[in-house]
Amino acid sequence: MADVEEIRAYVESHPDDHKQRWRLAKKLYKAWDYRSALEHLQQLREVWPDQVPVLRYLAATCYRLGKYDDAESELKRGLADYPQEYSLLEQLAKVYEGGGKTDQAIETWTQVLELKPSKTAAEALERLGMAMGTMASTTADNAGQEMSSHGDDTVISCPHCGESNDVFSKRCVRCHGDFGKESEEIEGPEEQQSHTGVAGLVFLVSFLLISGIAAGVFYWITQSGQ
Repeated sequence: MADVEEIRAYVESHPDDHKQRWRLAKKLYKAWDYRSALEHLQQLREVWPDQVPVLRYLAATCYRLGKYDDAESELKRGLADYPQEYSLLEQLAKVYEGGGKTDQAIETWTQVLELKPSKTAAEALERLGMAMGTMASTTADNAGQEMSSHGDDTVISCPHCGESNDVFSKRCVRCHGDFGKESEEIEGPEEQQSHTGVAGLVFLVSFLLISGIAAGVFYWITQSGQ
């Protein structure tokens, strides 16, 4: 049942199969069908209220649809039960930032940074104009390219460089590539060597052909002069 429509049909006839509904919701989200994904995620929240991945997907879907207040409410609801859940707090900071609530974003990113060294948080604070000074640069250096681990259900791979990213992200934290665009294919060393070899062979054949023609013309001229 890898096809979305097949899973959708199955869920319609088996509405109590929550695992398949969860599977469908994730596939719809990754296919950018956020409105359909939202419908299923809202149903899952009612039966799985304590599942952090469901809350995170639900908040991310609201965010994609421009429902910033709804995304904020869902995340705050999760944080009320799991106040130390790093992934929810980080996501809330992104919602504040995306919704233009700069003061709340700065405050929340600071909390994120206090919980765990994060280059993403340090860069966000710098981007928002907060003077972090030495602490920000030191934290960013120590954090490197480290990403917080939220489990397989909340991580996607960048189609451009392969870096693991939060499903909430619009661009890759490593290469800043847009997830909505496919990466361009780049020739590998073997392909480049193959092209080089073919080009050399073509050059050699062309050279021999021109040389033969020139020799023929020279011979004809000398014979005509006799």
